[in-house]
Order: sequence, then structure tokens, then C-alpha cells
Amino acid sequence: MGLLFGQEPWRWIVRTIAVCLVIQLLLTPELWGWGERMYPSLPIFSFLRPLFAFSFYFLILLLALLIWMIIDPRRLNIRLGLAVLLTLVCLDITRLQVWIYLWCSLLFVVSWPGQLTEISRFNAMRWIVIAVYFWGGLHKFNVYFVEDNLPWMLEAIHLQNWHSEWLAGVIAAGETLLGIGLIWPKTRRLTVGGVLIFHLIVLAILGPFGQNWNTSVWPWNITMVIIVYLLFYDYQTSLFRNFKIQIATFPLLLPVFFLFGLAPILNDWKKWDEQLSFKMYAGTNPEGIFYYYDAQPDCFPAVTDTLVIESERTGKKHLILDEWAFAEFNAAPYASAKHWRKVARQICRCVDAPERSGLEILWPDRWRKDHEFWEKIPCSELLNAD
Repeated sequence: MGLLFGQEPWRWIVRTIAVCLVIQLLLTPELWGWGERMYPSLPIFSFLRPLFAFSFYFLILLLALLIWMIIDPRRLNIRLGLAVLLTLVCLDITRLQVWIYLWCSLLFVVSWPGQLTEISRFNAMRWIVIAVYFWGGLHKFNVYFVEDNLPWMLEAIHLQNWHSEWLAGVIAAGETLLGIGLIWPKTRRLTVGGVLIFHLIVLAILGPFGQNWNTSVWPWNITMVIIVYLLFYDYQTSLFRNFKIQIATFPLLLPVFFLFGLAPILNDWKKWDEQLSFKMYAGTNPEGIFYYYDAQPDCFPAVTDTLVIESERTGKKHLILDEWAFAEFNAAPYASAKHWRKVARQICRCVDAPERSGLEILWPDRWRKDHEFWEKIPCSELLNAD
């Protein structure tokens, strides 16, 4: 790594992430304030709502800072870029994509102040990357991945006949083992090769010759291969070696272990959000659906016309909020019950019959589909929660 990337490989990691972020921001412009937007904004704090109108200017500033980070990846520039990016996320939680969470975390570790050994700083980043694969695979051990997501993936690469519970288990276990294999030197280089194959398969499924879906994560898959190579390929020491010394020299390792190593398991008890748990294509996110009968013309944008499902018998209409977000942003929504409620509350204010409208949330059961259930929340309850 030193011969190829110079004496400070962290600078190449920063450049790689910055390039990826620029591309991903440009692939999701409406999400960040560039262009018309109808999907409700969800500021983390209500007093920030007036600042949402300035998102476009924050975006331009962020793009400029990211370009400057590519040219000069010093830590001050990283901190400035992080500050603007986190401001945009605070103005709308929908912007907290999995890739934003990951890139912010890695950049935060790189920019952490103090005289730290590079080994401790790099090991913190290594544990974060390990968690992405470990939890990404572990969350795929569920019936929805077997019955819904896997057939969709196999269809993209013309392997529908391979569908089986056994194959689903192999895929989930394989992704989990990518994370585990990066821990020890003896398995590390082989695992780096496995990471390359894994992301090539993901790109084949999601890419233009597959499902042609979710283009915002295409550059993420390429960047992950580069990051894994930079962090792991030439590192020949176990991550557990001198662990107490690493924590003593870099206390940030402790919150890293909690946020990335332990907290995602809380998602099974609905105590930790999906985006923070690396549930990529697991199929078990709660699904929010807004139901109504009539709405004012400006309630929903034209992009939702093909997404609304109307009952011919009752005239009741259903809008899947997840599909609305993808159609408008080219990115996933922030899938949590709390934020589905916030989205629905804003829609309730413009429907013609709020007493007959509201939110339905589908709560999956990881192991048995017949145990999934619907939670129905009428607009009257949502609006009273203001």
C-alpha cells in the first residue's frame, strides 16, 4: 500500500470517499435540494425547518468542499465538509442514507483531533467496514430475503432456477464471513478478493444490464472495493493484537464498537433504526403506506401517479411511501415507524377527508411471514400528535 499510495494512505481513502460522495450527490439531486421536491422534509429538530429552504446553497458549498478535499485532503478540510454534510442531514433525516452514515463515520475517524498512531486510527476504520459486511449478511437470514429479494436478484442475472432456501443461506453466510475474514491476517487477502467478487455481483444485479435499480449505490459498491483494499490488503496484523493499547491511544474505538459492533442487533427489537443497522436488501424494513380517498391536486407530485393503488370497489387509495421516495430521489427513505408517522402527518394536512385517511405500517416478522402484522394509524391520531 505504501509503494502504490504513498506514505499517508489515509489521504487516498479521503479522496476516494470524496469522489464517491460527489457522484452520489449528483445522482440524488432532489434529495439534497437541487430541483423540485414534493416528498415531505423531516428535520431532526423542528426549529431547523426554516433552514430547509437553504438546502441548495448548503449542497453547492458541500460539493465545493468535497472537490477541495480531493485536491487537498487535510483534516481541517474534512471537518468543514463533515460539518456541512451533517447540517444537510439534520435538515432532513431522509438524507441519512446507509452510505452517508458509513462515509461520515470513516471521515469522522480520519479527522479526529489529537496525536494518534495511524494503526489505531486505521483499525477504527477497519472495524467500521467489517461491521458493514457482518451485519449486512446477518440481517439477510430471514424469510423475506428468501422469498422476495433473492428471486428478484436472481432474475437480474438470469439464474431464477437457482432459487432455494439453501442458496439464500449461503449468500447471507458468505456476506457475514466477508466481515469476519477481514479480521485475521491469514484470511485477509483471500477475503479482499471475495469482497471484489461480491460487489461485482451486486453491480451485475443492480446495474444497467440487471435490474437497472438504485443507481446511487453503484459508485458505493465500487468505492467499497477500493476502501477495503486500502485498509486491509497489506495489513498483516490481527485486529485483536494489542487491543487494550489501541483503546488507550484512541478512545473513539469504544463508541465505534458500540455503534457498529453491538447496536445493530437492537434492530431486532425495534430499538435501533434500519439505516444504522446496515440492512441492505434484507427485505425486513417496516413499510409505510398512506391510505386516503381524495386529496388536493398539489398533495402528491405527478411522479406518484403510477404508484397509487386504488380499490375499484371502495375507491380507497394506497400510496407506498418507500416507492415514492425512490421515484423522487433515486434513494431509499428513512424507514422507521417514527419517520413514517412524520411523513403521513404532513400528508394528512392536505387530504380532503382526513377522518378517512391515515398511515398503515407493515411490521414484518423475520422468521414467519404469517406473523407479520399491520398497524393502522388514522390522521386524527397523527394530527393530534403535533
